[in-house]
Amino acid sequence: MGKIIVIGMGSSDFTQINGQALEIINSNNKIYSRTERHEVINVLKEIKEIVFLDKYYDSADTIEKVDEKIVEELLKESINEDIVYLVPGSPFVLEKSVELLIKKDIELEIINNQSFADLVFSRINYVTDGYRTISGKDYNNFKVDFSIDLLIQEVDNEFLLDEIILNISEIYPMETKFSIIKDGGLKTEEIYQDSLSNYSRRIKPNHQTTLLIHRPDGLYDFSSLVEISDFLRGPDGCPWDIEQTHASMRQDLLEEAYEVVEAINEEDPEGLLEELGDLLFQVVMHSQVAKENGDFNIINVINGISKKLILRHPHVFGDLNLDKSAKVLQNWDSIKYSQRNFNTFWERLNDSRGLPSTIRAYKIIDKVTRIGFDWNETGEILGKVKEEYDEVIEALEDPKALREELGDLLFTVANLCHHLGYEPELLLTEACDKFVNRFKTMEETAQEECLDIQALDKSELERLWQASKLQ
Repeated sequence: MGKIIVIGMGSSDFTQINGQALEIINSNNKIYSRTERHEVINVLKEIKEIVFLDKYYDSADTIEKVDEKIVEELLKESINEDIVYLVPGSPFVLEKSVELLIKKDIELEIINNQSFADLVFSRINYVTDGYRTISGKDYNNFKVDFSIDLLIQEVDNEFLLDEIILNISEIYPMETKFSIIKDGGLKTEEIYQDSLSNYSRRIKPNHQTTLLIHRPDGLYDFSSLVEISDFLRGPDGCPWDIEQTHASMRQDLLEEAYEVVEAINEEDPEGLLEELGDLLFQVVMHSQVAKENGDFNIINVINGISKKLILRHPHVFGDLNLDKSAKVLQNWDSIKYSQRNFNTFWERLNDSRGLPSTIRAYKIIDKVTRIGFDWNETGEILGKVKEEYDEVIEALEDPKALREELGDLLFTVANLCHHLGYEPELLLTEACDKFVNRFKTMEETAQEECLDIQALDKSELERLWQASKLQ
């Protein structure tokens, strides 16, 4: 097996090629290049025979397949002789094919050169406190980190540049600075710097175009929230936050979750934004307490849910074919309970004891109906409701029996709700809202009549109640 010698061509022109690289290029070794689109190649192809691998960009379905095809050819061609492989910029930055070669059991030599990142910072005289480099083809908002600069390479056309700027503008402040560098270090160099709010098409990008999104000032991200939580519970933090435990924050967690639901019910986007933040802080705080206890941290939480979602969606991340929601839910439960070593069905029914009772009742009923334990007709379950009602009447003189019969009646009504396609928790919430609104109307009417609603007798209250129902 021959040796593969990887040479970085740098980020601009032929003058960047060092003596060691030139000596190897001028040897008799066969030369392969990832692409023909580079200033160094414009010089080399006049004096050396080079095999260009751009062909795989047209034949492969994804950029990952491109790299795999390139590596496959390089390995094949190096079986009996040493070969040279030229890559743009630095072999150690955004060069997946080199990463794949490193993982192979082969003799490999890598000669580094200036990366596009080094060139960009030098051309705009910019000192960075830290940055992340990604390819424009891989950009999405989930790769954003507001605490560092974002360097996006391979922004090779106007549509891609416009799309990235548009997506960036949705989450970054509009005063955030950006720099676009095209053909950095060459005679054709163009630099465009401004704020997102003033972006326009002043540069037509090519394969040597890089977009730098400068770190925004005064913008918080998830890591900021974790740091705030850590500080609040630290030596110089808040006495109340320091005292909190998992148990003491249980009520807060419930309240924040219900306030999220309320914002959804009210169709209040601004309220939902705020309440989701409050709920997220609860997750971070509980994770902080667990970290201090030596149990787990927020990274473990994120890693755990990510693994769970991938494992429980084999029809998305794997080869399983599930074309209906019912099949998806059935498969989800199957994976969930196999992980928990549930060997009996009743254990599945007992899996939701921490939920509010109406929600727990609904989930229990939902699970048993999936295996066919359900009412055939609505009339049957209405008859069961009447039966339970009658048993409540019979138990009025027996407190112990009454407690049980009232519970049976509530559970049967929850069963009726499920059978008719309603969630009892939501229905009861709506009923509470209706009662409060009617009582509001009662009090307003009482005030118009110069009456104190808290001082009225039952007959007056009933009069106002009946009047409120007419409005």
